[in-house]
Amino acid sequence: MKDSNTPHLSTSAGGSLEAAVDRVADLLVTCDDETRYQVSLEIAIRAIEVAALTLDGEDAERSSTLLRMARDIEAMAAPHRE
Repeated sequence: MKDSNTPHLSTSAGGSLEAAVDRVADLLVTCDDETRYQVSLEIAIRAIEVAALTLDGEDAERSSTLLRMARDIEAMAAPHRE
């Protein structure tokens, strides 16, 4: 359930991966359980998408399967995002 108190994760074009990971770690330590759940889902979805894009040129079938998995997770998480 997103509200005005739920932090929004974003990375700037010039931000480093290390800085982004530090921001996520800080958020996960300090947030409530619902926010932690939402952030964890987002991380899982984006990691699957990155894996799919990485495989796209090498194994299109596995890439497609991973993208479907990411969409399935998003669909399951939808009720928690409202």
